[in-house]
Amino acid sequence: MIRMLTLSLVILRLLLPCCVKAQQPGARYHSLEELLESLAGELEEQEEELTAWLEELQLLHENRVNINKAGREELLKIPFINELMAAEILEFREKYGPFFTVYELASIPSINRAIAEKLSFFIVAGETGSPGEPDSLFKRKGYHDLMVRGGRTFPTAAGYRRDGDNPPAYQGSPEKIYTRYKYELPGKLQMGFTGDKDPGEPFMRKPARTGFDFCSYHAAIRINDRIPVLVVGDYTARTGQGLVLWQGFALGRTSDVMGASRNQSTITPYTSSDENRFFRGAAATFKMWNGSLNLLVSSRKTDANLAIEEDSTMHFTTLQTSGYHRTCSEISDRKSVRHSVAALFYTVTSSRLKAGFTALAETFGLPMNQGEQLYQKFLFRGKENLNAGIDYRWVTTNVQFYGEAAVSRSGGMAFFQGIEARLHDQMQLSLSCRHFQRNYHATWANAFAVNDKANNETGLFAGLRIFPAAKVTLSACADWYTRPWLVYGTASPSSGSEWMARADLKISRRLSGTIRVRSRVKPAKDHDGNLYVTETGTRDNLRVQASYLLNDRISLQTRAEMSQIRSRDRENGIMISQNLTWTPAKGPLSANLRFSWFRTDSYDTRIYTFENDVLYAFSSLSFYGEGIRSYINIRGNLTRNTCVWFKIANSCYFDRDKISSGHQEIGNNSKTEVKIEFRYRF
Repeated sequence: MIRMLTLSLVILRLLLPCCVKAQQPGARYHSLEELLESLAGELEEQEEELTAWLEELQLLHENRVNINKAGREELLKIPFINELMAAEILEFREKYGPFFTVYELASIPSINRAIAEKLSFFIVAGETGSPGEPDSLFKRKGYHDLMVRGGRTFPTAAGYRRDGDNPPAYQGSPEKIYTRYKYELPGKLQMGFTGDKDPGEPFMRKPARTGFDFCSYHAAIRINDRIPVLVVGDYTARTGQGLVLWQGFALGRTSDVMGASRNQSTITPYTSSDENRFFRGAAATFKMWNGSLNLLVSSRKTDANLAIEEDSTMHFTTLQTSGYHRTCSEISDRKSVRHSVAALFYTVTSSRLKAGFTALAETFGLPMNQGEQLYQKFLFRGKENLNAGIDYRWVTTNVQFYGEAAVSRSGGMAFFQGIEARLHDQMQLSLSCRHFQRNYHATWANAFAVNDKANNETGLFAGLRIFPAAKVTLSACADWYTRPWLVYGTASPSSGSEWMARADLKISRRLSGTIRVRSRVKPAKDHDGNLYVTETGTRDNLRVQASYLLNDRISLQTRAEMSQIRSRDRENGIMISQNLTWTPAKGPLSANLRFSWFRTDSYDTRIYTFENDVLYAFSSLSFYGEGIRSYINIRGNLTRNTCVWFKIANSCYFDRDKISSGHQEIGNNSKTEVKIEFRYRF
């Protein structure tokens, strides 16, 4: 690891251009796409939830919050703003009056310029917000938003071809089709429809009689100040610290050193294409008793693996979350179990204290039996479950305490407690501890933990962020955890750890660099003669990145990423990427492109990378072996209200004659993906 860190300094120096003549000041992030790529690059494997979260950020960017008019709850919907920041923003606004620019936020003790730069993509200042935006009239008077996207991979995979006299394994065509319609009258009404067909799924025939394999509808209305939210159709709910109920994305343990706390208690319409973490029914928010009461009911059929007992009764072994319905087996699992939920959560807020209560009851149409293996001994079984939890947050001048405690019908309990403190204007500290009993069951949990289902885990997290100079941000965090019972992939109770250190440098007015080192110690089952034992392996990652603005139209980003596995054998991997983004001040076209080379010793040293894509589509990919990856993404404004996106990407491998295996096998060392998307707003 020391050699990797030393090498990073050498690489960073080589990546920086020797001479770049400054013409205009540049921010740390020159576009929303660059910020999203930076955020996604920290998250790696959480692709489905990541896509939904990035879509939320894109929508928030298009409907920025006026920092001078937003209340506490609206401020907390903005990424990177926590309770302490929200309280200080309101206090600053009351004491000094409205903000004239977004960068005035940097004068608030808990917000530095780097955070203000991130916030600038989601907020506006001034009295009226952003009247210069071309679509501001739409946002004031209401607008329709129609989007259609199609894509395909070439050559065709094995699952689409006949095997002798046998029909293809995949029941549908290889195209991916997505459409979304939304009508919104900001602050009053929103309704919409989402349809999605994955590659290989049937279209316009069984089981998707309506055409799309997945369809989602919603209508949301603000009735008055006492009933600010009423949603019918599909929606998501979030509250507390995620021990009982948190749908959608939440930051991982080492993605943001100050990201352990959750700040929202909300119900929002659902517009994503993820087929799992949402409710279908009705929900409402009522303002009463100096707080917010949220009620919800949901009932929908979900995918599950069915099985038959010896007495011919039926049960299911697990809920399917892939969302794919391509083969006969996948189609047989489609919508096979009804899942019904009723819940309420109440939150009361004062100037310093926020407290809440959550209760959730759920039933399945069939009993769940997840198996009889030793690691499955304490997993949920049956048809019904109950959860209840209490959460709180107490904010002082420089410190906020927060936490949640929850219990399930089985008697299992879960606890989470955290503290965030501003030790100095240039130093922030985050500490949290968690204890989830092995028999705690919560289907809709999404906790700050290794196991986001919040069971069978005890852990401690510590994070530190320092601003030693105006152009330097240093971050570090560490997480230690134990699992008192077996989990899948281990032979005994186990423990692990993870740590991360990162330096963000603003080298000049338009040149910035990042160095990040991450190490993970994970337990895994292995053979020792005739016995299974649990051993630990270490995975190290090093990322070095330089971003620079050549002029007011072209920005470049160069990245080198290395991975290393340290167990019985030592294996390595590397990827080097070059990005170019072209955004003219005027004109209908903009584009970004990337060229990457990678080489790894095995799949275990694979490199994760995030790619910019067409609007509301995001790609989180991993590569192993040796090859190159390249893509170009183009946006064109056809008219004032019509945009088109086009992406073509290619992966070429030097160490193999075919790509993937099974139904996804491509009998070639190269594959090409093509996407096109149209958007019309009126």
